Amino acid sequence: MSIIRNSFLSLSLFLFTSSIFAASTPVPPNIVGTYKCKYHDPSSTPPDSSETITFEQNGDTIRVKQIATDSVIPYAVGIGLYNKTVNNAFSYIYWLQRSPNVTNVQFFMIKPDGSLEGTFAQSNKSKSGTEVCTKGV
Repeated sequence: MSIIRNSFLSLSLFLFTSSIFAASTPVPPNIVGTYKCKYHDPSSTPPDSSETITFEQNGDTIRVKQIATDSVIPYAVGIGLYNKTVNNAFSYIYWLQRSPNVTNVQFFMIKPDGSLEGTFAQSNKSKSGTEVCTKGV
């Protein structure tokens, strides 16, 4: 009888702890969609501008397209990932169509209201920039 009771207790404990860890596994917010963004790039003239960024699900990754304010054609394309240990973090690497040898990286924190706040860096510049985005255009 004690073997059955111990087995039952062990199984109960396993199921209980499994449900606790399963419930605490972070699920990243869904950023798929179109965002209106404003950025500050201290290395550019003028340093402040705006753009549209679209995020499209592609399996485990997110495809990224950056489009200048008065255009419909992406000037930059990239691919990104959610951070698996920080629930509201997303980063991606991207390339400018006109300068494919320049590597760029952007990191966003996803705010509770769905907006994005982040920083970016370019391999050909010594200063990083900042960007804020609001979902929907």
